[in-house]
Amino acid sequence: MFTEVQTTRTYEKIIEQIKENIKNNKLKKGDRLPPERLMAEQMGISRLTVREALSYLLAIGLIENKAGNGNYIKSDLSSMLYEPMSMYILLEDIDFQEVLSLRKTLQTQCIAICTDNITVDNLNELETICDKMKICENYDKLIELDLAFHSYIVKGTNKKLVNIIYNSISELVMDYISHAWTIIYEDKDKLKKTINLHVDIFNAIKNKDKLGAIDAMQKHFEFIEKYIDPLLK
Repeated sequence: MFTEVQTTRTYEKIIEQIKENIKNNKLKKGDRLPPERLMAEQMGISRLTVREALSYLLAIGLIENKAGNGNYIKSDLSSMLYEPMSMYILLEDIDFQEVLSLRKTLQTQCIAICTDNITVDNLNELETICDKMKICENYDKLIELDLAFHSYIVKGTNKKLVNIIYNSISELVMDYISHAWTIIYEDKDKLKKTINLHVDIFNAIKNKDKLGAIDAMQKHFEFIEKYIDPLLK
C-alpha cells in the first residue's frame, strides 16, 4: 500500500520559494532575481544547486537570462505553453484537425465575449487592420494582419488564460495558416471574400451584435473548410 518516501530535491525547494515569492507579490513580471551567489548565501546552499534550479526555470520559460545582467522573471509569458503542448500533441499522436477544431472553438467563444467586453482601443485596432487588409498587396503582410486580427478578438475578451492558450495554439498551426494564405493570395476572388469576411466580423463586433458576430466567425471558418482545406490536403 505504501512506498518509500522520497526526499524533495534541494533545487525543487528553491523553485518552491521562488513560486511563493511570486504568489506573495515579492517577485513580479520583469523583476530581476538576486545574483546566484546571494541566493546561495541566503538559502545556505551551493551555487551549483541554485544554478540547477535556475536552469529548470529557464527551460520552462518562467525566467530569462540577460547576458551580463542576470536573471529576470519574464515580462511576456505567452510562449510558456507552446513547447509542452507541442510535445504532448506529438507524443499523443493528436490529429492536426483536432488542433484546428480547438482554435475554431476558442475563436467562436471568444468573439461572443469580445463583443461585450472589447475596449475602444482594441476596436480601433481591429478597424485599422481591416482597412489595411483592403489595400494590402503583400503576402507576408496579409498573414501578419490576419494573425493580428484574430489575436485582437481574443485580447478583446480580457481573459489572460484564454489569450495564453490561444497564442500557443496559433503557434502550432502557423504552417497551416501560411499555406492557407498562399492559396488565398493567389486567387483574387478568394482574397476578396476572405477580407470581406473579416470586415463582416468587425462590423458585428462594432454594432454589439453578438449573434451576428458568432455567425460571421462561423461563416469565416466554413469558407476556409470548404474552399481552402481541400486544397491543402
